[in-house]
Amino acid sequence: MVDPTNEESAAPTPPPARKLPAWTRVAGAYGVAALLGTFFLLTHEGLEPQVLYLGLNGTGALGLGLFTWKKRAWISLVLCVAWAAIAASGLWRLLV
Repeated sequence: MVDPTNEESAAPTPPPARKLPAWTRVAGAYGVAALLGTFFLLTHEGLEPQVLYLGLNGTGALGLGLFTWKKRAWISLVLCVAWAAIAASGLWRLLV
């Protein structure tokens, strides 16, 4: 049985979380809102121009990517980079 008053047997406390700059939180919030908003509008037939759809997806992925980069969430960052690259390639095909 572990004695809670014994400091040697207590579990180590994790280091405090790093405080992110405000711009990072704003970028992450924008990214989530843009991605979810685009998906909602697309599924409810409220988004017609494909350029707008791809633009919102691309910038949303970049915003969320900045946040995940600062949080060091590497797997999420890979998803965001891929998402932005797909949106950019779609925009390229439409505009060029």
